[in-house]
Amino acid sequence: MEGHEVSEVACSNCGGLIDESDWFCPHCGAIFKDGVACMNHPGVAARAVCVICGVPYCEECGREVGVVFLCAVHSQLEILEGMARVYGTTDNVQAQYVASCFEQAGLHPFPYSRRYNPGADVAPFMAYRQFGGYILEEIKILLPFNEVEKAQKIVSELLPGGEGLGIV
Repeated sequence: MEGHEVSEVACSNCGGLIDESDWFCPHCGAIFKDGVACMNHPGVAARAVCVICGVPYCEECGREVGVVFLCAVHSQLEILEGMARVYGTTDNVQAQYVASCFEQAGLHPFPYSRRYNPGADVAPFMAYRQFGGYILEEIKILLPFNEVEKAQKIVSELLPGGEGLGIV
């Protein structure tokens, strides 16, 4: 809307910038409005909003993962630096292909690896090592929270059976 300025304020829970008119924080899920009910339990007050699906849930139906609130379905996602892992592989070419598919769909993928540069032409040999249920030496394709569901659909079309999805 032309001439309409939206004022940004810091979320009182996580410090992320939000529009003054927002009823919840898209960065952490904190609710700023009274009377919001859980989607699954209409008589129970929502604890927060899942940052992936944007649906309010109570403490029984969701949980905090770090500083973000996720519903039971999305709580299995790996969260890094304010983004969610949607795909992971040790094959650099495959990671670049999936990231390019996301970009073609208008999404904003961020390839991330703790061990080497995912933009390199050849990936070195890497053994899988588990740490807290996550694979350390993989190339993770991270996306902003609001793009995760669309990205998951793309991955399921690319890889029938859902291999690589962040949801168990």
